[in-house]
Amino acid sequence: MYAPSRTTTRWSGPRRLPRWTYLCGRPALGLAAGHLKREFEAIGVPFEKRGPSATNTCGAMKALWTQDQPEFHGEFVSFSNMVFEPRP
Repeated sequence: MYAPSRTTTRWSGPRRLPRWTYLCGRPALGLAAGHLKREFEAIGVPFEKRGPSATNTCGAMKALWTQDQPEFHGEFVSFSNMVFEPRP
């Protein structure tokens, strides 16, 4: 998977999350489809398909996090016969 925000954002390492971002002792995950056309151009995904792309990516993440032998086949993301560890 490749998130459009990775083209413009650089992580400098582990960061401590504010207390309000935790839910039941685990970090909360916030997702968005994106709004900058140039980010989608950089990865070759039409800007008009940002919604379906985000939905497809969420399905792939769910497969990785919930299946012992993850498999997912979608329009933008496809994988099988792999191991994904550690799970969140």
